[in-house]
Amino acid sequence: MKRRTLILVLSCLTTVVPTTVMATVGYQFNGIGQYELGMSGAVVAAPGDAMTVISNPAGLSEIRPQGDASAELFNPSRTASFGQGKIGSHTNVYGTPALGWMVPISGNRLFLGGGFFGTAGLGVNYLQSPFFVPSPTSPSTLLPATLKAYSSISMMIAALGIAWRPTHRLSLGVALDMANENVSFQETESGSENGMPFQVGVNFASPASAYGIGVTIGALYQVNSLVTLGATYRSPLFFTPLTWQEGAESVPNPVTGGIQQTGGPGQYSMQLNYPQEIALGIALHPGKRFLVSLQGQWFDWRSTLNTVTINGPWNNGAPLVMDTNWRNVWVGAIGLQYHLSHIFTVRAGYSHGSSPVGPRNLYPNLLAPAIVQNQVSVGATENLGRGWQLVEAYMHAFPASTQGEIPGTEIPISASLAENAFGVQVNYLF
Repeated sequence: MKRRTLILVLSCLTTVVPTTVMATVGYQFNGIGQYELGMSGAVVAAPGDAMTVISNPAGLSEIRPQGDASAELFNPSRTASFGQGKIGSHTNVYGTPALGWMVPISGNRLFLGGGFFGTAGLGVNYLQSPFFVPSPTSPSTLLPATLKAYSSISMMIAALGIAWRPTHRLSLGVALDMANENVSFQETESGSENGMPFQVGVNFASPASAYGIGVTIGALYQVNSLVTLGATYRSPLFFTPLTWQEGAESVPNPVTGGIQQTGGPGQYSMQLNYPQEIALGIALHPGKRFLVSLQGQWFDWRSTLNTVTINGPWNNGAPLVMDTNWRNVWVGAIGLQYHLSHIFTVRAGYSHGSSPVGPRNLYPNLLAPAIVQNQVSVGATENLGRGWQLVEAYMHAFPASTQGEIPGTEIPISASLAENAFGVQVNYLF
């Protein structure tokens, strides 16, 4: 049976887009810091610490002056089948930091906050050998080769926000988001034919950096002592191009098994922006100790991941344009919090989201499809005295899998993804 070669670049690119949810929504993290993680991200109407500057800057007016530091371990488990048996990723642990602070600047009217936040990070490291590929000189002949598929993405955002409380019920906030993303990826198939080595694919394994900017605006309205409403709009993050200085590149044809496009040595570049999003929430306080927070969120992934374009010294003179066909995503979440005592607080959460990747567009997103949908979390806070707090959280995203076919063939492909995260945070309340 003749194997149809994957569009190698396209598969890699789907792993390097900023996401992000410690469970993930696409590649956006579902919560920043351990309070938000323990609430499964349902915090737009229920700010709990200085990380609110990035989730809803209006929340700066509702927390005590403080400084927060969070460290988290993210553990995604991925497998994929390219039509030749399942393989697993060899890199499964990522570290994510977050630092936040808030200080009042004008009594109980104006509040300033900011910080540095790891908001996305993921990648894969697949190796499969033997992996049979069409001969570069005779596509009808299959040769044993080694598939190497690697990618890495990390994104940090430095946010500076201000909140204004015009009335005792209403708070408004805005934050400037300045981001840095680092991206590297490689997918190559290497072997030998008649004693002569060959390699096809793309190799952008040297990290490239890009810088982006965007804004987040938010509002909180306290209807009464029992109900608070919250809303956030985050603009797209517009990034400068990612650039690589690389040698010859080649892109296999997914139908014929031959080479679709080649490029010579020189500079290659692409632009990966982050989509706009909207979040609406309601926080209910049925008692002084109990909090219920509900949230709905929309991510405009289609505006940034419908296609991806790579510019460079391609031999046909045209850029490489690839269809990733990501769909927009809706996410619903609920977070619960209960103060057991003045020392100890517990919380739990659940979120469910649609997947931007389905069976029909699994092929170009095969290496790391963002397909998890159901996530649960638990967390706790201990007041240690003299303003110090310790916060912990754990998240589990239930395994999800998708099956499809290589376009133009009946060759089955599949992907699966599950996630775990655990973190610890230290707060100091002034």
